[in-house]
Amino acid sequence: MPLGSLMKLGIWALTLVVLVLQSSLSYGKQITKPTEAAVYHNNMGIKYLNAGDLERAEFEFKTAAELSPHYIEAYNNLGIIAKKRGDLLSAEAYFKKAIELDKSYGTAYSHLAMVYLDMNNIDKAMEYGKEGVKRSAAVPETHYNLGVIYLAKNEVSPNKKYDEFAEREFQIATELNPSFFEAHLALARLYRKNGRYDLSSIRYRLALEYHPEDAAVWNELGSLYKMMGDYIKAENALKKAASIGSSKTLPSTEMELGMKYLKQRDFERAIEEFKKAVSSSPQDDTANYRLGTAYLYFAEQRRTEGKEGEARQYYSKSVGYFQQALKTNPGLADASYNLGLAYLRMGQSGAAESEWMHTLTIDPNHARTLYNLGMFYINRGEKENGIKYLCRFISSAGMNFPAERDNAIGVVKSHGGTCQN
Repeated sequence: MPLGSLMKLGIWALTLVVLVLQSSLSYGKQITKPTEAAVYHNNMGIKYLNAGDLERAEFEFKTAAELSPHYIEAYNNLGIIAKKRGDLLSAEAYFKKAIELDKSYGTAYSHLAMVYLDMNNIDKAMEYGKEGVKRSAAVPETHYNLGVIYLAKNEVSPNKKYDEFAEREFQIATELNPSFFEAHLALARLYRKNGRYDLSSIRYRLALEYHPEDAAVWNELGSLYKMMGDYIKAENALKKAASIGSSKTLPSTEMELGMKYLKQRDFERAIEEFKKAVSSSPQDDTANYRLGTAYLYFAEQRRTEGKEGEARQYYSKSVGYFQQALKTNPGLADASYNLGLAYLRMGQSGAAESEWMHTLTIDPNHARTLYNLGMFYINRGEKENGIKYLCRFISSAGMNFPAERDNAIGVVKSHGGTCQN
């Protein structure tokens, strides 16, 4: 896709929340027992991965696989690293290797299913998701992932049964792991979508038992109470969200300097400051998001300078930080949007399309996403889809993004389309 057809990167984070795809690290059974050294390096890799250091985690997992070539978990965890980076083909290969070593290893089937979901191959995702549940029925994440796939299937082939299937898988996940935050949250949103507000409020409260400081979820609960007409509870929930937001502290000096350098387009110094912020607070969604954005801008600069190798390196780095931001706060629509743009720049158009669809589940009126999806489909020859999203953009943008709005109107007209706005 030509650069001119894409909209600007998003810098400021939004505060809504959306379903997350969880990929748990695995310590499952091994057919061939790994050496103690291999286990040590695998565990070190998990430590680094949990800290968001993908490069060191990858090195440790590769070391574990080298020391014990039949170490299933090492390949599974390498697949997780590749998926986090958006390298779906490598992720597919690693998960297939784990399955080749142990065809009963359901976790790898489940992870592979999520790779196929990112590739927009929903039927294949469903096939492997079901196999994951069949082989590892006692692992809650396999049920959760299959539930996510059913929801995706319902988006492209609306059928009440897929929502029902998803609901049951999420329920099983919480039965197996009562503290499974994402599964409770998925049920809360599913119940809310289907008008089952009482059950939705129960699941929101269960989710908040395990993540009581999640301001975005308190906001969602407050919004739900408003829909239910319980304005006192709504006010209390929204006040709780506001109090959490106001008490949240950031390494302010580094963040302020980073933003200053970012606005000055001094990307290397911006990255240096945001790295300090992330080092001080590794799980902070805003710090990770801004560091990812700085890498993305730097990659764009290198790309325009013809330094494709460097650009790809920085795009890859941005992916990891956007994913960490979304892991901490799944409602960062701009982080999801930028992640999709990074995927596109890396030549992974399927992953970009999937991520932008995900962005719209967070914010259905996210203007940049609607515009880029419209141009994406137009450039791919899918005229009807392109016109649909461009019309949604025109309606959502209002008086914002005037240049893109004029271009969208022109593209729709030139392709014989009309917008019913």
